[in-house]
Amino acid sequence: MKGYRLDLDRFYPGINALTLGTILVYLADKFENKKEPDPEINWVRNILPELRGALTFALESKAQDEMADYWTLISLAELRVLSAEITQPVTRAYRKALTASRRNESSLKSSLDQLEILRLLGCAAISYRLASNAINEELRRIHKEKDSEDQGAKVSKSRKEKAPGNGMEKSSYSPDT
Repeated sequence: MKGYRLDLDRFYPGINALTLGTILVYLADKFENKKEPDPEINWVRNILPELRGALTFALESKAQDEMADYWTLISLAELRVLSAEITQPVTRAYRKALTASRRNESSLKSSLDQLEILRLLGCAAISYRLASNAINEELRRIHKEKDSEDQGAKVSKSRKEKAPGNGMEKSSYSPDT
């Protein structure tokens, strides 16, 4: 949380602090001794609403900018996964982020890995499914387009090889005849 407080315009430390804090509180609620709660976990539990509010304001403001990049938009989407009480904001946020991904598989897979951590821990189950389905759908679309492009390139190459006058056909002329 210190990293985000040092520079509130840098969302990455903030969304990481929120994600890790949410996971910490989730696990503490499951396993912590209720009679003797850890004061540091209570501090995190108490600061999460403030952090969530600051991130919501900052990310929503930045997302309004037409030049908002993928990482800003996906941070807002992850915030929605962690805090939305209804599913529509989650779906909307991921769809908007996906349009800014520029079909970057590495970025999409990184976002999917982040969601997988939440799934494995049992956090945000409904939102996780919506978000991961949206990313996986985009990855399938990218792979389908790449496969189509590869097939088109193969067909084009095959046509060039068969075309007369391209210098690739074998000559029937032999200097020995």
